[in-house]
Amino acid sequence: MSDATEPVLVFDHVSLAEQPPYDSGLAEVSFTLRAGELVLVEVSAEDSHTPLADLACGILEPEAGRVSYQGVDWRERSPDDAARARG
Repeated sequence: MSDATEPVLVFDHVSLAEQPPYDSGLAEVSFTLRAGELVLVEVSAEDSHTPLADLACGILEPEAGRVSYQGVDWRERSPDDAARARG
């Protein structure tokens, strides 16, 4: 069982240029989520398709920065390990 103070998801200075199919990119986004925490992201109607969820799930790699899930950068996981982590 993990410690409740350990981060579950970390975005560390994540940047990604705007690219299809997304309506916007990300610039230097940083936040840490621990078990039981919630983050709300407000986007404008024009930017309704952001890459945030795909980055959080390791489906998309950031151009800069890192996204870690349960303490491991998605880029360090094997494809099988990443699939197991996603459930």
